[in-house]
Amino acid sequence: MHNNKEESLDPDDWEATRALAHRMVDEAVEHLAKVRERPVWVPMPDDVRARLQTSLPMDPAPLDEVYGEYRENVATYAMGNVHPRFWGWYMGAINFTGALGDFLAAVEGSNLGGGNTGAAQVEQQVVDWLKEIAGFPKSASGTLTSGGSMANLVAHTVIRNLAAGYDVRKEGIAGLKNRYAFTRPIRCIVVTKRRWRPWVLAQRRWLRLRVMTINGCALMHLRQRSRKTVRTGCNLLA
Repeated sequence: MHNNKEESLDPDDWEATRALAHRMVDEAVEHLAKVRERPVWVPMPDDVRARLQTSLPMDPAPLDEVYGEYRENVATYAMGNVHPRFWGWYMGAINFTGALGDFLAAVEGSNLGGGNTGAAQVEQQVVDWLKEIAGFPKSASGTLTSGGSMANLVAHTVIRNLAAGYDVRKEGIAGLKNRYAFTRPIRCIVVTKRRWRPWVLAQRRWLRLRVMTINGCALMHLRQRSRKTVRTGCNLLA
C-alpha cells in the first residue's frame, strides 16, 4: 500500500514547538533586559562568516538546530542599534512590544491589499490616526509601508505620476518625452516653515499635493488651486 500521509508545513510535534517558542521568548527578554551589559558591537570572526557562506542545503533541519545556529552566528554579531550607546549613524532601534506585534501579525498572515478582515481595519484605523496627527483631512489617503525609506519612495512616486500629466503606469517613463520632452520643466514651490507643500503643474492645472511620511506611513492629499496665487520655484524633474 502507498503511504498517503498528508503533506504539511505544520510541526511534527506541537508540544516541542511550544516549548521551543517559550524558550525563544524567554531568551529574547533576557537579551534585551541585559543589553547594557554587553558591548555595542562585536566583530564577526572569519570562521563565523564562513559558516554563513555555505552552499544551498538540500535537506531540512530541525527547528531547534536552526535556532541554535541563529543564536551562535547571527544574534551574537548584531548591528548593535538596539544598544543605548549606539551612535554610529541614524537607525531605528526596536521595541519588544512591537516584536510581539510582528509575531502576532505573522501568525495572522493577513494580506492587507483588501478584504473585510480585522487586520485590514486596524491598518486603516492607524492611517486615520496618523492623518489626524498630521492635520490631514479625512479625504486624504495613506498606506503603511515597511519603513521610512519605502514611505518616501511611495510619496515621490505619487508626485512623479501626478506631475507627468499622463498614465505613467500604463505608458511608462517613455511616454513622458511624448508629452513634455523636458522642454517645459514641471515647476514646484517648497515652503519650509512647518510643512512641506509641493505644487506641481499637471495638465495645465496647478495642483497642491501635500505629502508627509510618518514612521513608515505615506500620506497624500491633493487639491486644486488657482495658478495666479502660486510662484514658480524649483524644477521637479530637471
